[in-house]
Amino acid sequence: NWFDPWGQGTLVTVSS
Repeated sequence: NWFDPWGQGTLVTVSS
């Protein structure tokens, strides 16, 4: 799962 917390294209992986 990928999430872009700032909407700037900075994708982080989340295991939730």
